[in-house]
Amino acid sequence: MRYFSLFPLVAALIGSPDLIADPLTDFQNELQHPTLSAEKRLALAESITEHTAWSAAMLAQYYYTGEGLNAPDKDRALAMFELSAQLGDAYSAYSAFLGHVQGWASQSDPAKASPYLWQAAKADIRQSRLYLADGYRTGNYGLPVSVQAAMQWAYSAEVPPEMHLDMCVQEDPLYQSRHCVTDWIEPAAEQGNPVASYLMGMQALHGIGMFQPDPKMAETWFSKAGDYGPALFARGDALYAEQGGSFFTDDDRKEMERLLLAAAQAGEPQAFTELAYVQMDKGDTESALELLNQADVIGACNSACKYQLSLLLEKSDPQKAARYLENAANEGDANALLESALKQDPNLPDTRAKIYYSAIFGNVTAMLWLQDRAVEAGDKERALIWRREAAAFQDQLSQHVLSRGDDQSGEYESFRYWDTRYLSFYQFDEEINILADSGRPEARKEIIEYIRHRGQKMKKRYIELLSKQDDPNYYLAHNRQFEKMYRVRSRAMSLSPWWVDNVSPNRPQKVAFSRDENSVPEQFEDGRVQLDGAWNPPEMLPFKLLANNLAVQQSHCGYLFSRETGDNLFIHYLKGGCRPDPVIQEHLQVEGAQKLVHNDVASAALLYDGSVVTWGGAMAGGSPILAASNFEDSAYSNLDDELKVYRRLQGNIIDIAPVQSHFLALENTGNILLWGPLAYYFDHEIKGDYQLLAASPDSDRFCALRRNGDVHCWSLGEGPALRIEANSMVSLAKVEDTFDTFAMLDEQGQLTLKSMVMQQDTDDLLPTLDKKQRWKKLDQVIVFGHLRTLLVDTNDKPYYFKQNNGKLELKPLNTASRNILLATSPETARFI
Repeated sequence: MRYFSLFPLVAALIGSPDLIADPLTDFQNELQHPTLSAEKRLALAESITEHTAWSAAMLAQYYYTGEGLNAPDKDRALAMFELSAQLGDAYSAYSAFLGHVQGWASQSDPAKASPYLWQAAKADIRQSRLYLADGYRTGNYGLPVSVQAAMQWAYSAEVPPEMHLDMCVQEDPLYQSRHCVTDWIEPAAEQGNPVASYLMGMQALHGIGMFQPDPKMAETWFSKAGDYGPALFARGDALYAEQGGSFFTDDDRKEMERLLLAAAQAGEPQAFTELAYVQMDKGDTESALELLNQADVIGACNSACKYQLSLLLEKSDPQKAARYLENAANEGDANALLESALKQDPNLPDTRAKIYYSAIFGNVTAMLWLQDRAVEAGDKERALIWRREAAAFQDQLSQHVLSRGDDQSGEYESFRYWDTRYLSFYQFDEEINILADSGRPEARKEIIEYIRHRGQKMKKRYIELLSKQDDPNYYLAHNRQFEKMYRVRSRAMSLSPWWVDNVSPNRPQKVAFSRDENSVPEQFEDGRVQLDGAWNPPEMLPFKLLANNLAVQQSHCGYLFSRETGDNLFIHYLKGGCRPDPVIQEHLQVEGAQKLVHNDVASAALLYDGSVVTWGGAMAGGSPILAASNFEDSAYSNLDDELKVYRRLQGNIIDIAPVQSHFLALENTGNILLWGPLAYYFDHEIKGDYQLLAASPDSDRFCALRRNGDVHCWSLGEGPALRIEANSMVSLAKVEDTFDTFAMLDEQGQLTLKSMVMQQDTDDLLPTLDKKQRWKKLDQVIVFGHLRTLLVDTNDKPYYFKQNNGKLELKPLNTASRNILLATSPETARFI
C-alpha cells in the first residue's frame, strides 16, 4: 500500500481562503492548538453537530494516521474524506480518490473514484489532471473512454514533455491533431525519436497538412526511424505498391524484400503477409508457408494471413487448412467468407449472408455470384448494380460489357466512362483467357466470341474452350485466379496519394493530388463519385467511389454515402478531427446513420439503434463530455453533470440538429438535450413534448415542433424566442443561408415562413408565393457542398430557396445537373 504525506494537505487547508469565512474559525484554531492532546482534539471534532469541510478533513486525517486512537481506522478516514469533498473541499476529494484506487479501506472501489478525481482536477490539485487524462484514455476509475477528453486534460496539465508525446503518439498516425504534430511529434522526431519519425513520415507520405504528398520526405523520415517496425513496413510497402511499374528495378525488388523481412522480424503482422505474397508471386510457396507459419506462432497472423495458410495447406493438411479458413472467415476476410460460403448449401440464408458481406468487403467473385443470382431471378436492375460494382473493383469483363453500351448499361455518359476504364485489348485478352480457365461460363463465352474471328492462330484455343465443361466449383477457381492477378494492383490502388484516374486505372500515378479543400465531390447518374485525393482516406476502398453511390449526408469535413449495394461509404479529409473513432467509423460504413449533422468543426450522427455518436472539435460538441467544460470556468459543477448528456445519448434519440457550435438531440420522451459552450443556459435540457428539431450552424436560433403542431423557438444564451400556436404543422426546417428564417408545412401542405427576429411572415419573406400552392415535402439537399432547403410540390417537382436582395425566391431545381446535387436522404432522392 502506498501512503501520501498529510502535512501539505493540512497546510493547504489552513491556508485555504474558504476557511476565513467559516463560522467555526475559533473552533478550528483551538483544534490546532499545539498543547491540545490528540484525544481532546478528536473528542472536540466529533462533538460538533454540523460538519464543515474543514472539520471533516481533519477527522479524516486523525482516522488515517490513528492520532488520538488506538489504531488507524481507514474505513472512517475514507468516509470523512468523502464527506469533506462533498462539502466542497477539493484536497479532500483528491484524498478520497486515492483512498478508492489505492484500496485503503474495505469499501474502497476504483469505479467510485472518478467524481472525486474530477472535483480535484477542476480545482487543479497537483497530479489530479494527469490521473483524469489517464482515466478518460483508458476507462479507469469508472470514467468513459474519450480520447478527446484525455487529450484536453493532459494538455492543460503540468506534465513533462515526454508524457504529452506519449498521449499524442496514441492517436492514429494519419489523423494527428496539429498541436500534437507541431508541439510534440516534430520536435521529438528531429531529436531522433523513432516513433515520432515514423509519424512524421506518414504525414509526408499522405500529404497531411501539406499542399501535396512528398514521398521523398516520407522516406527521409522513415529512414530516420531506424529499425522501428512500422517504419520499415511503410518503406517496404511503398515499394511493394510500385511493382509492375516501368521504373521498378531489380534493386527495388531486393530492397523491398529486405525491408519487409526486417519489418516481419520486428513483429509487423502485415509484413509477414506481404512478404509471403512476394514469395508466392515468384513461385516459392515453401518460403511463403514458412513465413506465414512463423507469423501464426508469434501471434502476428491476421485474417489475410490465415486465408493464405488455408490455401497453402489445402492438399497437405486439409483439416488444418479448414480451421484456418474458418478463423479467417470469422475475422472478416472477404476471400475466406466467400470460400466458406461456397462450400455450403447455396440456398441457406447463412450462405447468402456470407457472400453478401464478402461482396461489400470488396470480393469481386462474390459480386459476380450475386449478379448471376439476380439474373436467374429476372431482376435486371439488381444484376446491373452488381455488374457495376464488379467493374468498379477492376473486373475487366464487367468493364468490357458496360463499355459496349447495351440496354443494361444505362446512359450514354455511363458507358462512355466504362470505355475508358478497361485495359487495352492485349491485356484484356490475356486476363479474360486466364479467367475463362476458371470455368466461369460467362468468361468462357466472352473469350470464345472474342477469338471467333481472330483466325487460325487462335483456333487451338477456340477448340479447347469449346470442349471444356462447366466446373461445379468455377466460382472458387475464379476467386483464386482473380485474387492472384489483382493482389499487387489492388494494394497500389488503395494508397491515398496515388490517383485513381480514368485513363490508367491499374497503376498508381506518380503525380500527387492537389490538397485544395475547396473542391466538392461530384456525383453522376450511375452513382460514380469524382473527387481528388484530399477526400480519399487510405483505410477505405477507393473503388467504391466508382459506382452505385446514392443519397449522401454531410459531416464537417466529409460525406457519408448510402449505396445501392446496401452498405455505406464514408469519405473525409486526411486531417485531425475529420475521422471518427474507428468503432464509430465501422458503424457508419456498415450500418450508416439515420441522420448526420455538423457545425463548422464537429459532427454528430444518429445511429439506427437510437444512439448518438460525435467527433471533431471537443469544445464545439465533438465530445459531449467536454462540450461546455473550460476547466476552472466550467459550466459543469460535478462529474455527473458533465456526463449527463453523454449518458442519455446512448439510446432513445429520435432526431438531432446542429446550432452554431452546439448540437441538439430529441429524446423519444419529447425532451431536448443540448451540448456545447452555452448549453448551461438551458441546464443542457429543454423539457417538453417535441417531435422534430430545426436548426442550422449558421444561426443561434433553433425551433422544435410539438406533438400538437405548435412550434417553439429559442436563442442560445437568451432562452425562449417565439411560440407559434399553429396546431397543424407537420414539417419544420431552418432555411439555409438565413439567420433566423424557418419554413413550416401544415397538414394541408401549405407553406409558412417565419422570421424569428423580425417577426416577418410569408408575405414579407416570399411575396411571389402563390398561397394556393400545396407542397408534398420539405427537406434539404447538398449543392456544391452547401445545404439548401428543398420543397417538393404535388407533382414531385423540386424547388429550393435562394436569397435575392434581402428576399427569398423559390427556384426550380435542375435535376439534369445531378453531378453537382447530392440528395440528403433516400426519400428525397426519389423525387430528383
